[in-house]
Amino acid sequence: SWLSPAPIASSASFSWRGGYAGLHGGFARFSADNLAPAQGGYLAGAQGGYNVQVSGSTVPAVFGIELEGSYLWRQTSRPQTAAGSIAPRWIGAAKLRTGIVLGRFLPYATAGLALVHSEEPVADGRGWQIGYLYGGGLEYAVTDTVSIKAEYNYLQLGRTPSDNRLEFMSSRPLTAQTIKAGANIRF
Repeated sequence: SWLSPAPIASSASFSWRGGYAGLHGGFARFSADNLAPAQGGYLAGAQGGYNVQVSGSTVPAVFGIELEGSYLWRQTSRPQTAAGSIAPRWIGAAKLRTGIVLGRFLPYATAGLALVHSEEPVADGRGWQIGYLYGGGLEYAVTDTVSIKAEYNYLQLGRTPSDNRLEFMSSRPLTAQTIKAGANIRF
């Protein structure tokens, strides 16, 4: 009848499904047992990835992959080993992400592989180190296509570089901690 209320149209909830790309900036701090005290520097870079959203019985979950790269600069003092300066300049990562959807908020955990490129780590000039990372963050969808995020990562990067072939027996793993803020465009 004309007096019965019209059904209320349900508004579609926000979905984190799909691809995204964006920029970030932040701070990285490197340390190792055989280095001078932990040193840090600023970082800036880009990231891109893809998410799949799965509806659960109570709360939807998000699973995704992400690739990112960052350039480091303006370190107050570069970490030193007996062989010379490590001078990390680039950080790259391939990460898995998983989180729970809380409306337009996405708290998430992340883990994956990390790669650091150092200039002048030893007498021969350059070096790569591979390791793993884990961390977490919070992303917020400002609009249906733009989101902002904050993220923390802990990186475990293998042994500090050295041109002394026997030093690997006494050197300690290089570690890093990063904190970043960024924005993504979803497509």
